[in-house]
Amino acid sequence: MIVTVTLNPSVDRRICVPQLALGRVQRAVSAHASAGGKGLNVARVVRQLGEEVAATGFLGGRNGEWIAKKLEQDGISGRFASIAGETRSCLNLIDPSDGSSTEVLEPGPEVTEEEMAALLDRIRELAAPETWMIVSGSLPGKCPPDYCGRLVEIASSRGARVVLDSSGEALRSGMLAGPYAIKPNEEEFLQLTGADRFSEEGLAALADDLRRRGVRHTIVSLGSEGCAAMLGGRLYRAKPPRLKAVNPVGSGDAFVAGLVVAWRRGADDSGALRFAAAVGAANALSEATGDVRQADIKALCERVAVSRL
Repeated sequence: MIVTVTLNPSVDRRICVPQLALGRVQRAVSAHASAGGKGLNVARVVRQLGEEVAATGFLGGRNGEWIAKKLEQDGISGRFASIAGETRSCLNLIDPSDGSSTEVLEPGPEVTEEEMAALLDRIRELAAPETWMIVSGSLPGKCPPDYCGRLVEIASSRGARVVLDSSGEALRSGMLAGPYAIKPNEEEFLQLTGADRFSEEGLAALADDLRRRGVRHTIVSLGSEGCAAMLGGRLYRAKPPRLKAVNPVGSGDAFVAGLVVAWRRGADDSGALRFAAAVGAANALSEATGDVRQADIKALCERVAVSRL
């Protein structure tokens, strides 16, 4: 079973505005709403790849009800903890003239101690040796910095393989709890290491330290440059072909979905990275967030360059 954990989901509104400029009245050419948050993007792609997936996290209010219905329509099993607060909304403004994306993210609702405890109980129910659990995104309001670490520790102690894709204190506390893998982006890698630029030597040093804490794999996503990964002590680079992106938002989430699906299907490290990079790139070819097409993935897999260094 694949389970995604989204601690701060949202109703994502995507609006296309040609020649977007601030301080002016402008007209959109299209608008779309989807169930958002990094973990829900992952869940949607996992389902599109043909795997069963359950989604958990916090949901509340009318936005939460709307998200639950959308997930049901997408064939995703919702196993959320209910909260009194209103699940947030986020805005993605896309300029189709140059493919740029501007995101406006609400901070999210406050959650109580009782609500946090209820989600940890749900994690205990879902985590098992056959479970792949993907923990993604930011923490909602009033959630203590160590909450992500507690969640990862509970899931890992029950035998689940946890893949962590978060940032800030959630990433720091979560990775210290010994997840199976972490996937920071370049900015998050620099924050973790204190470096001023990405380097493979820095990745190797970070991964060596994390392996002593139980983290088997460390993958750093590098945007259009693909990713660098230390998988079981071996260094890899994977780079997709150059593309004209339609909407790059969610490509990192699609990458994680592809990686876990490939691992679950028994792919070796090189094959898993190739598939994940193709899935991440395929997401950028769709106007929707967390949306891939099998034909795109197949074509891109043949063009992804993977090297062991």
